[in-house]
Amino acid sequence: MRNVNKRDERYVVKTLTHECTCLQWKHIGKPCDHALAFINVLQARNFVNMGDYVHEYYLVSRLRVAYEAVIEPVTDNNQWPHMDTCFVLRPPIPKGKKKVLEEQENRR
Repeated sequence: MRNVNKRDERYVVKTLTHECTCLQWKHIGKPCDHALAFINVLQARNFVNMGDYVHEYYLVSRLRVAYEAVIEPVTDNNQWPHMDTCFVLRPPIPKGKKKVLEEQENRR
């Protein structure tokens, strides 16, 4: 399959193993644009069903299972238990101020 949107690159789509050489299908579990184009042609000819190429986590039934239980609201952070981290975490120093602070440290 040739992708005309990106420098005329070619990608190989393997529908049996759910792979494309762009690697997007493998990484996110959904067919990439290249695979979708090919699968749409096959589906139009009644050779395949699109649902067979999408990971089960993207099914509506999975979504319903994920949200069927009550999701409790998160409490305000003043109700969280206090944790002693044994150190103080300060915000990062802006680039311009870092040099000024280093010079002040060197003077001491």
